[in-house]
Amino acid sequence: MPEIYFCIHNLVYGFKLFAKEDKNFAQCMKDFEISFEVNMAQNRMKLFGY
Repeated sequence: MPEIYFCIHNLVYGFKLFAKEDKNFAQCMKDFEISFEVNMAQNRMKLFGY
């Protein structure tokens, strides 16, 4: 699971570096990052019982 997180996180970072100035895209990326981190936390809780 951590490998997937790092892959997606690095992909998002690449989009930030090369993205055009687009406020809608930037908001979508922020929403994606937040939802991804929440989903990963929920998956860790399910898998490891934290």
